[in-house]
Amino acid sequence: MHKSSRHHVSGRAALAGIALVTVLVVAGLLLNNRAFAQGNTSRFKITGFGPAIIGPLDSTGNGGNSILIGLLLPAVQKVQTPFTIQLLNDDTNVLVTLAVNRDGRTSSFFDVFTTKATSSNGGGQMILHVVNQATGMDQTSSTNYQNVTIRILPAVQRGGNVLQPLGSSATVNGFKRLMMGDGSVVPLPFEYALPAVQEENVD
Repeated sequence: MHKSSRHHVSGRAALAGIALVTVLVVAGLLLNNRAFAQGNTSRFKITGFGPAIIGPLDSTGNGGNSILIGLLLPAVQKVQTPFTIQLLNDDTNVLVTLAVNRDGRTSSFFDVFTTKATSSNGGGQMILHVVNQATGMDQTSSTNYQNVTIRILPAVQRGGNVLQPLGSSATVNGFKRLMMGDGSVVPLPFEYALPAVQEENVD
């Protein structure tokens, strides 16, 4: 009887040990998954372009530069924060914040340019424009600077999953007046792409 009891006790102890190990393993996996999820909510990459000069057309016909922003975005479900365009000036102040992809489009294009302000709409400053080519919506802001820097912020889903753009570009377009040998002036169009810089933010 004593030998049988000892076998039962040792068997129960072994089962209890196995159960304890199982609980610890499962708890460890849950903690790791939670830590990974929290990492997704606090770490994301911002894509930047510029700075670039986009002054309005001057009296000599120079300037009038603009920037074409192109975005290819994934479809986002359960959106907490949409893809966002930010435009900054030389003082790194945010002039325009524009939510993107609210209409479900995966391809989006925006024209960025400045115009001369009048005493009625800007007190002699310049007006920065961001025009959605698909909708024609023009978001504006007064500015004293010709330089502008573009930042593309990722989307965040409910639950903290961060989604990056599938593709992004920023191209500067404009005209430069050239004096020819015969004294004539020819407006020469130019175009160049701004290099992209990625910045990883960790809250």
